[in-house]
Amino acid sequence: MWTLSEARERLGRRLAEESTAFWDATERNNAINEAQRFISALTRGYPQTITGSVITATPYVSITGKLVADYATSGQIDDGAALRAVPVNVADVADPEWRTRTGTPRWIVIDAATSRVYVTPVPSVSTDITVNVAVLPDDVTSDAEELFGGATVMEQYQGALLNVAASLCLLRERYDGDAERFFQFAMQELQALGVDPARIPKFGEVAQAA
Repeated sequence: MWTLSEARERLGRRLAEESTAFWDATERNNAINEAQRFISALTRGYPQTITGSVITATPYVSITGKLVADYATSGQIDDGAALRAVPVNVADVADPEWRTRTGTPRWIVIDAATSRVYVTPVPSVSTDITVNVAVLPDDVTSDAEELFGGATVMEQYQGALLNVAASLCLLRERYDGDAERFFQFAMQELQALGVDPARIPKFGEVAQAA
């Protein structure tokens, strides 16, 4: 996985502008961070594994990343038993008492408002759990820090990220034609990697938001 410094260097080569006459380091960093958020949203985020212990007094573990959606992808307790991931709105309808129910855990429920993953029923003895959620990357601010939180599953999207970042830089200089060309390169790469074309916004929408 590229570091911020490596991505910024590659972006300069992609733009054929290695000096900082048009875009300084801060502007390039901002474009790279915006590009990794954009791609992560299109790919429904990348996995973050959360571990912790739950018990009646604390029936949850906290989420540290920015959730793509208010659901977990999978979960299990320490003996390997799988827990069903249930959206909080579904849990509220299916079992209005799920927050206070005790017993053998069956569900994991994400409460996005509090950034917590709850287990229900809640065990009476401390129980270790592991939960996988889909998150968006935090901004990369240190040159040695890796993109996409270092998640190796996202390495395949680095080329597309570079083209999106180049497009954003060019848009800010009003080079719309060149910007669209880089954007289309990125979208072709993403589709080749299996991203649903229906999820990809039109260039005009991106240009308007830039």
